[in-house]
Amino acid sequence: IDASASMAGDKLAAAKAAAHAFAGVVTMPTDHVAVIAFNETATTLIGLTGDRAAVDAAIDRITLAPGTRIDAGLAAARAELNGPAGRLDATRVIALLTDGRQDDGPERAEAEATAARAAGIRIFTIGLGADVDGAFLARLAGMTGRYYAAPTPADLAAIYAGLADEARTCPKDAFWGGR
Repeated sequence: IDASASMAGDKLAAAKAAAHAFAGVVTMPTDHVAVIAFNETATTLIGLTGDRAAVDAAIDRITLAPGTRIDAGLAAARAELNGPAGRLDATRVIALLTDGRQDDGPERAEAEATAARAAGIRIFTIGLGADVDGAFLARLAGMTGRYYAAPTPADLAAIYAGLADEARTCPKDAFWGGR
């Protein structure tokens, strides 16, 4: 979740509410969720866990700071999914929410997204508000239909609910071509 200063107010409140709703529709404790916030750095607020209360508490701890380093968020998510708590037999998903653009150009974020997809991780991107680069976020997702535009904060809850359903119903082999 983008935790840059531009997410202040309604955007952050909507992002937290949508993340809570997402945690509510995944099947914990079977499904595991991590919460990573990014701004000028990325912070893993909680690693992969099936503990709904812990995930909710982590979402509530998201605080804002300057900067938008999407690459740092993607790198932290990939490290968590590929780390000791990650399960290679599970469908591994990154749901990236941002309202802005990569601070230092798109190349680093595109390289991190490519590395994550090469590791068998699905990436869904969500652009919140009018100041997003939808084409860039679609490139990060790597597939048509994996980028979602949320023109207003009110659009987020439905998008996150749909992501949970899509991640759960699309078999890993069908998405990754037999990987």
